[in-house]
Parts: sequence; C-alpha cells; structure tokens
Amino acid sequence: MKPAAAALSALALLFACNGDPPDQTGTATATATDTTDATTTTDTAGSATATATTTTTTTTTDGTATGESTTDQDGCRLIDCAPGFTCVDGVCEPTPDTCSSPQLSSGLERPAILLVADKSGSMLTLWDSDDDPNTPAITRWRSLYNVLESLINIIANFHPPGVALGLQLYPSNQATAALDASACLVEDVPEAPVGPMNEIGVLIALPAPDTEVAGGTPARKVLTSAITHLKQLPGEGPKLIIFITDGAANCSPEAENPLNVNKLFETYDPQVIDLVGQSGVGVIVVGIDIKDEFSPKAPDGEPDSINTFEELAALAVAGGHPSPGGFPFFYNATDENELLELLTQLVSPFNGCQFALDPVPGPDDAVQVLVNDMAVLQQATCDGAGWIFAKQDRSEIRLCGDACAAFQRGADLTVEYNCPAKETPTPPVLERPIGR
Repeated sequence: MKPAAAALSALALLFACNGDPPDQTGTATATATDTTDATTTTDTAGSATATATTTTTTTTTDGTATGESTTDQDGCRLIDCAPGFTCVDGVCEPTPDTCSSPQLSSGLERPAILLVADKSGSMLTLWDSDDDPNTPAITRWRSLYNVLESLINIIANFHPPGVALGLQLYPSNQATAALDASACLVEDVPEAPVGPMNEIGVLIALPAPDTEVAGGTPARKVLTSAITHLKQLPGEGPKLIIFITDGAANCSPEAENPLNVNKLFETYDPQVIDLVGQSGVGVIVVGIDIKDEFSPKAPDGEPDSINTFEELAALAVAGGHPSPGGFPFFYNATDENELLELLTQLVSPFNGCQFALDPVPGPDDAVQVLVNDMAVLQQATCDGAGWIFAKQDRSEIRLCGDACAAFQRGADLTVEYNCPAKETPTPPVLERPIGR
C-alpha cells in the first residue's frame, strides 16, 4: 500500500473507532496510483483526500472501494482510448507505430452473367413506365430495352472489367405470332454468347425498342439452353442467369396438341422449377409488374388459373438466389426506374469494387478507407456512398455508390489500419455513359 493510501486508511479507521469529531462528516476518500505519490489534505468537513495522476481508488468508512477512473492524463481518461490508441493533448490518437496498410486484391472472381430477356408478345403491353400519369404509356419491351442499354453502359464502366456478359432472348428473333410451335422457338446458343468485355455484342443482339416482339414464353427451353451454355464455359468463377420475365412459363412440349392449339399457350409449364433447382447454376428471377392474383381461364395466350406471383417465387427459391427481403423471393419491378435499380443492384457486387484484405483487421483495429487520399465513410449497407465490410469476418470490403464510381474512373484506393483520421471528400461527379 502506498504511503498516502496507508495514512488515509489509518485516518478512516481512527474516525470509525473513536467517533466523529464534532460537526464533521466522518468520510475519508483516497485516490492513488501504482506509480505516483499522492498528497493528503483534510478539509473542514472532516474529509481526507489523496490525489494522483491516473487511476482512482475510493475507500469509504463502510469499507467499500470503487475503481472508477476520475483523473486525467493530458485531458483524456485512460479508459477512453481503445487498443492501438494513445492519449495525446487530450485526444485519443492512433499509436503511430501501429499504423499500417494491408495488401488489396480482388475479392471476387470474374462472374459469367447471362441476361435472359423476355420478348414474348405480352411485352407489347403498355404500362406507366415512370409512375407519372401525365406522361404517355410505353411498351414493356421499350422499357426493358432502355433498362438493358443503361445497365450495359454501367457494366462497361466497371474498372477493372469485372463481368463476362451475354444475352439470350426468349422466344428467339425467329419466333412468330402464330398459334403453334413457331411461337416457341429458342436458339441453341445465346444470341450474344457470354464473354469478357462483351457489352457491345450484347447491345447489337438486343432487338430495337420499337420491335414488334411476338411469341409465347418458352421459359423451360431458354433456361435449358442458357444452363448448358454456362456449364460449358471455362473457369471456376460464379456463373449466373438473370431471368427477366413478365409472365408465366408456357410452350411446354408436352402441351403441343394439333387438335387444340391454344393448349400450348394456356397450359403452365411447372417443369421449369425442377430444371432450375437441379441445374447447379444460379438463377436470379426478375419480374416485370407481376401481380399477386390468379389468371383467368380464357383464350388469351397466357396460362390459365395460376398465380404467376407464386410460381416465380418458387422459381426464385429453386434458383438459389432469392431476394433478401423474403417472400415473394423474386425481384419485382413496377416501373422502368425500379427495374434499372434492381438490375444495377444485382450486378454491383461484380463491379471491381470488392477487395480482400491481407492481413485481415482485428476486431479492435480502426479501419480507414481512402479514395484519392480522402476518407470514405463506413456505412451499414451499400445503398449509398461509402464502404462496408463485405464479410462478417472483416476480411473483405466493398466500395459503394460514388466511392465505387470514383475508383472505377481510376481513383487511387488505400486502406489503413489504426492511422490518423483524414478528411472526408465531397461526392465525385460521375462520368457520362457511353454509346447512347
């Protein structure tokens, strides 16, 4: 026990044994450290106090003791500074010799993404593409063309190139509006086979926005072709189909009946779900204004008496990539802007903005991400500008929004552990897309 603490304990014991002096409180308080001598004072209330420079221990007449830190070191309490930080001039600053930067490497292998786009006759349906009753309605096909053109421009600006892209249509461009199997044609290979830096090839394969698209919805045929194509591609990276549709699958070979041509189109094809579930290829389902209701029994070219909403939910689960929001598990866009946002969100993890960290930061390490030597704020989700930990073990980060866009345009990226904080940047200006 330090001399000051011993003296104060003795003083407290004296008061406890002999009674309080007249008009005094009889309380003794001691504050001491392991490294610094304490001074003792007694005020007119009968309290004795010893004060040191760092750690506080309080002893009272009832024998209790507390270990709360009340004294300061350069203006900040020792308990305020996390591991790896030092109190300097009243502020907890990273300890200089702990500042370091990890090695960065791409956190994702280049994926192969095949866009499978619905160009059936129902895509000529007019809809309110911008959720504005004062603007004219346009066809769903024109909206899908606009969205895919914008999406391809976004992917073309990925830096470095991060996606091998392709496009397959269903039915094919050779399909007709006839009520027979010619409305259900699908190419054996995609119109734009999957390949790196293939954005121009996809744009060329995309029918013009004013095309009079026609035919049924041969989903099983096109997914069979798409799955076969992706499985034949070399490489071990992710292989994904983004399946875009405005209706339920028909054109089942089992439904072909020369005596009842409507049956080919009025009969739902449930085998598409088992096909996808057993394929081993990931399928993401994106719906265009799908309603949660049962279809009528009518000769309208659409499957009778089914709920397309529920069938696409089952397809999304079978594809292994259900939406994180839960039921209906597929992504459902109700206007053109929402469709673009959904598709952009789906491809954004592959935009070259996700990085593995070596070494992995510890749970107490302060991680700072810098774009052009300006700090980027950590976010809870990747919905806005900033960065997130892409994995729970903190082994990978992902740039989001404007931070990712700046990196794609060639900005320098640095990650630091336990280094002094730097200034936060103003949002960068995005570059103009190509090709429109």
